[in-house]
Amino acid sequence: MQETDWVVGELLKKLDELETADNTIVVFYSDNGAEKLSWPDGGTSPFHGEKGEIWEGGFRAPAVVRWPGVVEPGRISHEILYFDDRGLLNAVRINDWKVHFAIGGR
Repeated sequence: MQETDWVVGELLKKLDELETADNTIVVFYSDNGAEKLSWPDGGTSPFHGEKGEIWEGGFRAPAVVRWPGVVEPGRISHEILYFDDRGLLNAVRINDWKVHFAIGGR
């Protein structure tokens, strides 16, 4: 966890250095539930079920979103988050995707 925290921090710091943080959405999330075969190293307590099951422990996972101007920093939400890469890519395309994917502004 410490390594992951450090790497994400470095990414966010770089976005700030490049002055692109204000128009960059950062989404960090896990895939669904704890793996059955790794128990007791990973568990879903207090929820019932594990990865691949329809119980809440099979699909509940934390997520962190940094979206300046939309998601308030430090906000905690208990809403369901559905993440679809296609929807995010469409949002980028609407705002001239070439600018977002250009290297060095070219």
